[in-house]
Amino acid sequence: MYKLRIPFKSTRSKIAIGAVIAAATVGTYVAVSFLSVGSVTVELSSNTVSSPSKQSETAKPLAAPKPPEATNSMGTMAEHKNIIATVFWVGEAADADNDYIQNRSSTWQEDWQGYYGGVDDPDKRCGHKPCSFAPKENPFYFALPFNDYQVTGQPRPANVLRKIPWYTAQPEEGASLLKNRWVKISNGDMTAYAQWEDAGPFNEDDVDYVFGDNAPTEHRAGIDLSPATAAYLRVDGRGLVTWQFVDEAHVPTGPWKEVITTSGIVY
Repeated sequence: MYKLRIPFKSTRSKIAIGAVIAAATVGTYVAVSFLSVGSVTVELSSNTVSSPSKQSETAKPLAAPKPPEATNSMGTMAEHKNIIATVFWVGEAADADNDYIQNRSSTWQEDWQGYYGGVDDPDKRCGHKPCSFAPKENPFYFALPFNDYQVTGQPRPANVLRKIPWYTAQPEEGASLLKNRWVKISNGDMTAYAQWEDAGPFNEDDVDYVFGDNAPTEHRAGIDLSPATAAYLRVDGRGLVTWQFVDEAHVPTGPWKEVITTSGIVY
């Protein structure tokens, strides 16, 4: 029996999950159970299957391995200018403003809100942090519209991932090439640094924008900023920013280094 545990944060992901299930139903028994925190478990069994894949049973995310510096010439560390930025936050409920995509879970963590420590309320702030608790992870975070994993739980093909500037090999099981990476984001004379903690807005496969020179395929926005990042940059809900990947060694001291996120993938 094969068991796939698939997070779904977007309509596109749900459609893709349906395609996986439909493709598996020829001569195959399929059992589907939807979980309460944004994932679906798909069990497949067939007389033709002799060696089921082994799934990780790790309940707690391990610290993600420190990524290498960018060396891959197929990618780019160039600036992305005049990109529409919007604001999102850990624990955000699904509504029309965010295309009905909840943010209790992220693309890499089923219980993102739990690992962060609570809802990162954008309205009740005490400095760069929510007033109701001290975040266990970096309040300076962002989302870009690309995920290194497919909805099946498998890494994207090597010909796609090679466009990542720091790509050296396919990710090991349970590891991400993207989670916790740093970017430099500027709005006028204000500059902040933040870590990559989710895929979006509205899209998660726009590789030629994120790692190339193309404009975002989604016209509504090209990057999501956390409340702390947006406030530091003076982006009030929506604005134009310039962003660029940076190696961790080049991230200067600032409020974004008070708590650094190191957790890895956990579904």
